[in-house]
Amino acid sequence: MKEENILVTPYANAPCAGFALIGGCPVDTFTGDQLDTELYTYYSQTAWLGIYNRTRVAAAAFPNVPDMCAIVPDTITCQTLKYDRPGDYPFTDASDINGFMIRLKNSLLEDTELLSNAVGFWVRGALAANAWDTKTFKIPGVNTGFPTDVSEYPKK
Repeated sequence: MKEENILVTPYANAPCAGFALIGGCPVDTFTGDQLDTELYTYYSQTAWLGIYNRTRVAAAAFPNVPDMCAIVPDTITCQTLKYDRPGDYPFTDASDINGFMIRLKNSLLEDTELLSNAVGFWVRGALAANAWDTKTFKIPGVNTGFPTDVSEYPKK
């Protein structure tokens, strides 16, 4: 079996009639040669499809954005929560949109990442460093990080 065909969704609560009150389906539901139609539809369309599609779309949508592990080639550093990767504070400056695009791509591409990781690893440190002052806080792509000749979003 291909690795990309193994999707684990521990949050999924399969719809087994009569078992909802006791925590889901009995184990023998999953040990046969195939799932029944209702369960297969639930998992393929609800639990697995979003993860599967997200990773494929990210791979196709960001062809010119480097992969996170190409930037940080040390496998241990790349896969751990060290603060030295693109999109981490203080490694990435608020105006470094390329760094945030690398993190966004990684958050979408890696099925073990949450989309919130695209900003989560940066915003808490940046807010703390800014004394939690949201009035002067620089938000990447919102009030900073524009191309050289652009200072804000167009009015219309």
